[in-house]
Amino acid sequence: MSGFLRRFAVPTMLAAACFVINTVSAQAQATRTFVSGHGADTGTCGVTSPCRSFAYAITQTAVAGEIVVLDSAGYGPITITQSLTITNPGGVEAGVTASSGNNAVTINATPTSVVTLRGLTLEGGDVGSDGISVISTLPLSGSETAASVNIAACVIKDFTGNGINVAPSVTGTTGFLPTLNVLVTDSLVWNNQLSGIGLTMPALTQLNALVDRTGVDENGTGIIVNASGGTIRAMLSSMHAISNATNGIANTEGSVVMKDSTVYFTNTTTDIVNNGTIDLYNDNTIGGLNNQGSVFSDGTNNIASVTGNAIQKQNPQ
Repeated sequence: MSGFLRRFAVPTMLAAACFVINTVSAQAQATRTFVSGHGADTGTCGVTSPCRSFAYAITQTAVAGEIVVLDSAGYGPITITQSLTITNPGGVEAGVTASSGNNAVTINATPTSVVTLRGLTLEGGDVGSDGISVISTLPLSGSETAASVNIAACVIKDFTGNGINVAPSVTGTTGFLPTLNVLVTDSLVWNNQLSGIGLTMPALTQLNALVDRTGVDENGTGIIVNASGGTIRAMLSSMHAISNATNGIANTEGSVVMKDSTVYFTNTTTDIVNNGTIDLYNDNTIGGLNNQGSVFSDGTNNIASVTGNAIQKQNPQ
């Protein structure tokens, strides 16, 4: 082979080899992967050869793909950086136990990602930091973005920090208002030392949160809404915050709507302390309310005691 041909052939063969490697890598990213307590962290996590841990399965799962739990086991802590669904179809326990000072699940995904967790049991053992920590970076510059985190049918307990901690950061200066949507439904958030659910947003960002059919009980504070930086709109529907150490709900400058929910049996300080806006609809039951902001009621709610500003009445819509 002449020198010219050798010079041409070597980079061509290298390029071809890289193409083959990239093709194999792309093929390894399956839309649906599987984990099992009897699996092994090798291969592509197919249904007949499942993997053992969530962390390995993520490496084999395509963006916006799904990891399916086949049987009861502990599947290890994870960091999620892409759109992803992890689902337990039911009838088994899909456990994640956090090590000392660490989270069970960390979500640091792209600003347009959708992350869904269904049927997981997250255990802090009184040493783990947060059950689910959402620390994604939201861009202020560029095009408008919206990310979503969905938490369904999960048990999150015994963490030294928050059961669920929503505390994203921002990059850039001005531009569009990035939005984060968070859904917590049919779940139990229990016995976490700081709070059951903590919601904190940085300036120039917006959070839409729905907590539905969920128990937030025996935590330090049940739900913390801290909108002193960004905008938080929270809907609490058919949920309860009972026997928390300080407050059932602590609202700082947020906009909260409550419907058919119970915040009682405290919550040893005050069931609800409000420094923002709360709208009460359709048969809420509340023990003590310390209102330093604005509270509106449709007149159907049972509130044992009110201190601070009087409740303002409004007609049901």
